[in-house]
Amino acid sequence: MHTSLLDHNNNENNNIMVLPIVGMGGTGKTTLAQLVHNDETVKHHFELVIWVCVSDKFVFEEIIRSIIQVVTLNKCELTEMEALQKKLGEVLGKKMCLLVLDDVWNEDRQKWDDMRSLLCSHVVSSSAIIVTSRSDQVASIMGTHPPHQISLLNEDQSWELFNRNTFGRGVEKQDEFISMAKSIVHKCKGLPLAIKTIPALLRSKNHSHWFSIVDSDVWKSDILATGIAPALHLSYDHLSSEEKICFSLCAILPKDRLMDKDMLIQLWMANDLIASETRGQQIFDVQESLQGSTYASSLEHEVRYLSLDHVSNDTIATTKEMLAPRPRTILVHHSECMPQGIGKLNSLQTLMTYVIDSEEGRGIDQLKDLNLGGGLSLTELRKVHSAESAKQGNIFAKHNLKRLALDWGGPFIRRDGDEVGTDAEGILEALRPHKTLEGLLLRCSTIVAAALSRVLAFVWFG
Repeated sequence: MHTSLLDHNNNENNNIMVLPIVGMGGTGKTTLAQLVHNDETVKHHFELVIWVCVSDKFVFEEIIRSIIQVVTLNKCELTEMEALQKKLGEVLGKKMCLLVLDDVWNEDRQKWDDMRSLLCSHVVSSSAIIVTSRSDQVASIMGTHPPHQISLLNEDQSWELFNRNTFGRGVEKQDEFISMAKSIVHKCKGLPLAIKTIPALLRSKNHSHWFSIVDSDVWKSDILATGIAPALHLSYDHLSSEEKICFSLCAILPKDRLMDKDMLIQLWMANDLIASETRGQQIFDVQESLQGSTYASSLEHEVRYLSLDHVSNDTIATTKEMLAPRPRTILVHHSECMPQGIGKLNSLQTLMTYVIDSEEGRGIDQLKDLNLGGGLSLTELRKVHSAESAKQGNIFAKHNLKRLALDWGGPFIRRDGDEVGTDAEGILEALRPHKTLEGLLLRCSTIVAAALSRVLAFVWFG
């Protein structure tokens, strides 16, 4: 694969090379793609090396937006397809690119043909795409070369991998342990990720603990049919009750996104799941080995939260109908507006994003009496037109806030006449955070930027 990428120079029909990596879940497709992506020779050969996780939804706009964000290292808030295509052309700039599309499930040939045509129009023909998928059909549709099939490990390879990750780390090679270990390896059926997951459970020298792993009912499922699930289920079963509940909260986070450790720990604390950030760090370290588990939602109902994902003005419900009873945490992902009456939720402790609107019940005044902690991002601040309105947010009183982002735009900017208020300095003064704030991010217009240095120097931190 490495050689094929570096030797590729195909100008025929302006088609870029597409190399599929195919195999069942847990065999190491993504790991192999990462090795190629991170290879220094590959990085020097291609002008741009880009990684995009596609997953089960093959959405044009999301893939293009992800490419733009990786190349520019900035968030892309464009929503119109025409604007996205124009920006894509700017960032790719007819360069020689390597694009990795990880975890592709799309079997619609037309969608891929359209995406390939778009990419071909913005890169040179010596560019290449690596695709990872579990589906032979995906490889057939997308590939210009035969797929690289990742096979299961044989018995010797499986034992070597297991042995390297188990013995010598507090576990001695006693005959009884070796016998049980070989039984476990056999049950993993050559699946690399399963073989690497189980050793974390076997650091104990207790024979009965090892036997409980060997004799577990999860092995009754065919691991080649269910994939990594049995090994992950075992890992999940051996978590403490506290760790299980914390782990379940991860189910509300967007799929295939990097976890923000600090945000996740703040969510656990806001829901009274843990008592300290130190304990949160310990649990996070445990959960890193389990992320992606299909069992993440098993205890989801025990956590009080509300997730607003892709909620629009047309579909959003009233607070009474939509909000969970006295939620303590609200997550907002790509929502155009907030439910009316957020300010009535006096138990709310964590609000990751608040989208300001001019409508009654959705303005900045809804934050006035909320004792928020962790991180808060205020978007659409251009709809706050006066210092008096900004003061209604009572930002200075929120001494538990650690991070604050003030965004005068937002991902859903419309040309509806909204403009930044003329009293830029007054508005900034009114948004002054408490002195205990640890991090501040501002994204603003030129009008606000002109007043920013004076307010920061003489009002906020003077």
